[in-house]
Amino acid sequence: MTCRTPDRPDEIRLEQGNDDGQPDVLYAARSPGESGIELAQLRFAGGMLAAGCASRHTLMFDLGGERGPISCRIGNRSLVHVSLPGNIAICPADIEFHGETRNSSRYLLLSIPKHSLAFFAAERAGSPCTLNAVLSGYDAQLLAAAGQLADEAAAGFSSGPSYWNELTDVLYGRLFQNYLFAAERSVDRTALEPRVMARINAYVTAHLCEPIDVDTIAAVAGKGRFHFPRIFRRSVGMSPYQYLVQLRLRHAIKMIRESEMSLVEIAAATGFVDQSHLCRWVKRVYGATPTQFAKLLAQPRAN
Repeated sequence: MTCRTPDRPDEIRLEQGNDDGQPDVLYAARSPGESGIELAQLRFAGGMLAAGCASRHTLMFDLGGERGPISCRIGNRSLVHVSLPGNIAICPADIEFHGETRNSSRYLLLSIPKHSLAFFAAERAGSPCTLNAVLSGYDAQLLAAAGQLADEAAAGFSSGPSYWNELTDVLYGRLFQNYLFAAERSVDRTALEPRVMARINAYVTAHLCEPIDVDTIAAVAGKGRFHFPRIFRRSVGMSPYQYLVQLRLRHAIKMIRESEMSLVEIAAATGFVDQSHLCRWVKRVYGATPTQFAKLLAQPRAN
């Protein structure tokens, strides 16, 4: 079992106990766009082994099965316990994990891109955050949020990208509230302080319709142009340009949801070159065009 390296991406083993083969995949899906969440519901017969080191955050929810001891390890922490339906385990990205039991079981696995959760946290906390590892726990709200995502994925994302983004924000919000913690700045004195990130966010929001380059953001932060991109990436988990685009996109999607502005007007108001530029970015990140967002918002959703 080896951690991720540049020449060896994710190494994850999923095996069931009866024949040391792969578990039954009840369904698997990935939401469209580069910020997509991956989901899978798996059934393990005669035992379960999950081990590896993923480049994305991994959430594992117990959906029921035979009761018995399960041995878990995340990094240098370990636990042997009896998992109950609804039990959760959270393994942050790039940390080795191992879980094993001799009992049959069903699990829901969620795989979350690091940069998506990092942006969500940086926009709200104004500082770098670390996802806490959880060997065993129970969180009814997190389970419900994951269940809604799973239901929508199993239905082929039929309610559209806007609804999916709402569900994703609920999940990320719960993780942010209970499982994300501000990184210790004493470990890295060059990391951006929360007040600096707040100043950057306020400036970008106030000048969203204007061209904003990295030099400008560095000046707002009070940092030198040469070192700023590296400091920002280390603090937030993405480049200043990526963060700026994400902020523009979130405001654009909000306008599509809540205003009657045309796409040309929204593109201009959020700093995109034109409507085509906005459409390309929305399609790339969310897997749908702004027009698809607008059409699906106008349709009633089935309960």
